[in-house]
Amino acid sequence: MDGLSAQKIALIVRDFLFTRIVLFLVISLLFFYLAVNRHVLKLKTLNYYMPDIEDLRMFTKKPSEMDREQLKKILVYYKNTCHFTANDPEEPAPCSIAAYGYYYLGNTRQALNYYQRALKGNQYFFWTYFNMGAIYYNEGNYEQAAQEFKHALELTPEKSLMFLFLTKTYKDLAFTLRLAKEEYIVGLKNGYDHTKELQKLCQLLSRQPELKSQTGLEEIKLRIF
Repeated sequence: MDGLSAQKIALIVRDFLFTRIVLFLVISLLFFYLAVNRHVLKLKTLNYYMPDIEDLRMFTKKPSEMDREQLKKILVYYKNTCHFTANDPEEPAPCSIAAYGYYYLGNTRQALNYYQRALKGNQYFFWTYFNMGAIYYNEGNYEQAAQEFKHALELTPEKSLMFLFLTKTYKDLAFTLRLAKEEYIVGLKNGYDHTKELQKLCQLLSRQPELKSQTGLEEIKLRIF
């Protein structure tokens, strides 16, 4: 009797463990399936909003000459990419590019908001600070603009170039638009030289804003790279 009871108990325990293992495997497969499908859905969404190459080229070079519908389409693409990569500290670039799009649609508050989101992922990209400085300058907030330009100049060019060369978004952009690495390097060098003068100018205008009319610089253009 004792032997039979022990055998029954062993069978019950075995069935219990087997059931739990099967249940665990089923739940694991379900989560895997949902994760894969969610990833596929994200890719399909991004592919749907993928901007035209010529529109993208115009967006990086002359966004002020684009119509609003073109700008909105590109903004939606990078805005979605920003949200999809929100937990990826290596990929803050889409948020930065979305900010650029918001600015040229006339929404400076959202532009600054998305630049701040980009900084949460990477605080070592020159153009993020430069563009925030440009926005503050264009709004007449020269003291804050000087601070952002100061932050930009404190960064080493090497870190910004590493961000440009290694970040997937910028690598894809360079491939799509057939950009050479030299273009990033030259643009960054010119940016640093220009920013040194802008910081001095903003420091002066923060004390004497009435001098702006004499500078001949009504607006600073934002840059992606």
